[in-house]
Amino acid sequence: NASTAMFAVSYALPLSNDNTYMAIGFQGNYSFNRVGNGYNYYSFPDQFDNNGALNAARIKDPFESGYNYGYFTAGAGAAIFHNGQQTQWYIGGSVRNFNHPYTEWNYSARLQSNFGLQAGYTFPISNTAEISGYGNFVWQDNMNEHFIGTRYVRHFSDSTEKAFSLGVGYRVGNALIPEAGIQIWKSKLSFYYE
Repeated sequence: NASTAMFAVSYALPLSNDNTYMAIGFQGNYSFNRVGNGYNYYSFPDQFDNNGALNAARIKDPFESGYNYGYFTAGAGAAIFHNGQQTQWYIGGSVRNFNHPYTEWNYSARLQSNFGLQAGYTFPISNTAEISGYGNFVWQDNMNEHFIGTRYVRHFSDSTEKAFSLGVGYRVGNALIPEAGIQIWKSKLSFYYE
């Protein structure tokens, strides 16, 4: 099984009196793996294949020792954002796994740094509706992911407490992802198909 404990902290400083801020943040993550193929480790039929334990578990523990292995990853990021009445926008960058931890018991694999750039812009089209555009771009080794999207939000009244949204995202070269959501007070429930 795999367990993860995460800690994150961020802080935003006002840059002006018009709701523009700069934020910085740090995230730490400890992952702990325990693998093996005895009944103490696996209890569901879908956790077995023709060879016993799933292949992923055999790769992590080829000698089936039940060896435990944990590792710590760290990340940091910074962003500038504006939260005005008429428009909202943000742009930021992040780096994850900057400590390059070993993830295997035999020290054969290290996580490479993951660099990200995020940006978005929202503007009103009426008193009760707005349109947003956003992008999330990630570079890690030779595995890159670029995601762009747009969203329409319609508030049930001039209040921002209840609204519904429709949107579509595109993972470049991979998938078109439709999305629908409903917001009630500070909670939002979203549905998307990938």
